[in-house]
Amino acid sequence: DLRSIGTNYSSLIGERAENRLKNRYTNILPYDHTRVKLIEMNEDDEEDIGSSYINANYISGYTSPREYIATQGPLPTTKDDFWRMVWEQNTQTIVMITRCVEKGKVRCDHYWPFDSDPTEYGDITVTMASESVLPEWTVRDFTLEL
Repeated sequence: DLRSIGTNYSSLIGERAENRLKNRYTNILPYDHTRVKLIEMNEDDEEDIGSSYINANYISGYTSPREYIATQGPLPTTKDDFWRMVWEQNTQTIVMITRCVEKGKVRCDHYWPFDSDPTEYGDITVTMASESVLPEWTVRDFTLEL
């Protein structure tokens, strides 16, 4: 019954040639009217065409029409964009609802630092401040620096 929901909304930006490789799943694209737009890096540079694109949408919440963001698990080539979105949107909480590998298929690239050593993702430096491994989930705290 849910297959037809949202089919009347356009996803033209996600279908553009310069953005296709940034989509983990070619059949799951962000709606144009609710997509998260990254700050354009350098609109005059041909290498930066599409630099405002990330496969992510705002989701309405109790207090705001842009209370949450849903995004696909980052690809190896979109980890920098993911952390740029986290920085630009001042994201306080990231909830990952998949494992990196499920049933032998990669569902999400490992997009966070493996240990407490700072890791650079583009212009953003991410440091894992703490990690608590619990029976059903893991809680990690990160600090970000530009």
